[in-house]
Amino acid sequence: MQDSNLKTQNSESSPGKKGERGSIDAHMLHYRLGNAYYQKGDWKEAIQHYMEACELNSESPAREKLKMTYEILDFYNKDVYGQ
Repeated sequence: MQDSNLKTQNSESSPGKKGERGSIDAHMLHYRLGNAYYQKGDWKEAIQHYMEACELNSESPAREKLKMTYEILDFYNKDVYGQ
């Protein structure tokens, strides 16, 4: 009986707060996944996750990391093409 009361209490929360928390968690998940791919050198996946994090939270630290990733790719592309 006591367990069912706990489940009811835990499931009752304001929808706004749950949605906001979900957004924050999702944005951080994408940011961290982006960092993992960044460390592996998988630029495409890193950019994809950073962009997703930025869409979920416009003030995400992923914005700076995305900018840095593009700068790195621009640097490598100049070396590859001899510019």
